[in-house]
Amino acid sequence: MTAEIALVLGIALVAILLFATERLRIDAVALLVLSALALFGLVSPGQALGGFSNQATITVAAMFILAAGLQNSGALSGIGRLLGQARSPFMFLLILFGVLAVIAPFVNNTAIVAVFMPLVMTAAASIGMSASKALIPLSYVSQMAGVCTLVGTSTNLLVNAMAKDMGHPGFSMFEFAPLGLICLGVGCLYLLTLGRWLLPDTRASELVEHYELGKYITELRVLPESSLIGTSVGEAKLGEEFGVFVLELLRGDEKVWSPRSQVLEEGDILLARGDWSKLDELKNKTGLEINTEFQLKVDILEEGTQQVLTEVMIAPRSRLIGSTLAMLDRRWQHRATVLAVHRRGQVLRKQLKDVWLNVGDVLLMLTPETEMQALRKDSDVIVLSERDAERPVGWRAPFALVTMALVIATSA
Repeated sequence: MTAEIALVLGIALVAILLFATERLRIDAVALLVLSALALFGLVSPGQALGGFSNQATITVAAMFILAAGLQNSGALSGIGRLLGQARSPFMFLLILFGVLAVIAPFVNNTAIVAVFMPLVMTAAASIGMSASKALIPLSYVSQMAGVCTLVGTSTNLLVNAMAKDMGHPGFSMFEFAPLGLICLGVGCLYLLTLGRWLLPDTRASELVEHYELGKYITELRVLPESSLIGTSVGEAKLGEEFGVFVLELLRGDEKVWSPRSQVLEEGDILLARGDWSKLDELKNKTGLEINTEFQLKVDILEEGTQQVLTEVMIAPRSRLIGSTLAMLDRRWQHRATVLAVHRRGQVLRKQLKDVWLNVGDVLLMLTPETEMQALRKDSDVIVLSERDAERPVGWRAPFALVTMALVIATSA
């Protein structure tokens, strides 16, 4: 064994250990390996940097851009709603596999998994399905669908680039499809039958909390066109249909006795508790609106300003501890609209303006995207999660879908 071979094996072993222990990010480990090979003279500078101009690398990067375009344009929002309509784990997986079979062959499978994770986590949580039984099939089927085409997985692109470098003609777009479709069909059948019972049943609460906003208390105002006017909370069966529970009914400045049996009127405020997705669904379907009376550092936002739905937790030793939402504006440095409050282990029954903030309380707020960097640096709060607020689809979604279709047609 020569010294060069021993050195390469040593670098490979160190890389494997770093990948396994996850002490460093995967991309950082890859760059360290590349740097080590170049510094020890095992590869030339041209060889070390050649991969960045490789056709496969550029194609994978383009696929990530395409996936981001599909996500940010709202083209995939209908898929989230479709998954949410499933009433059983079997139907959920069947819908998921059908969607992946259409999209994953034409967008890099890594990008697909990254884009679909929040959608899958939200829909799985809504039907009581464990995170592991949803995410593992997402990963497997994305990979199996990806091998059906040239651009669906980076390994196919890499093999194609290497074949061309060696003087071979390379592969066509659908040359992998016959074997890939067999693998996809058998894999989906296995995951729908035996795999459902063999996969681990892990209830990953930390993942659910990261991707799906938790049990919040918010105020919902009854609008003039609301379908709830003239019915009581009990008759509307909000708990059974939406998973939302009305804690108090506020009419004017007074609490109404027996909120479940009281007939609702225009302008009534429901103090409701539930997952944010369920509260949002209830609001949209029954003609309610969030009673956003806590707009902090309010000024007029420019038209088109992107808003971010953000969860922030009151940090230890925060200056906000002991403040009410009504008092918060004097101590708050960021533009935001407080939508709801979550307090672990306790069901709040006060109107939100009367809630005194404690360490660990979580505020759900709508914040301009330009404020997020400053918000993350604020020592008074800890940003737990953020996602773009839902917005009208507009022309961007059709444009993204047409772009994807043109990519497929051009590649074929």
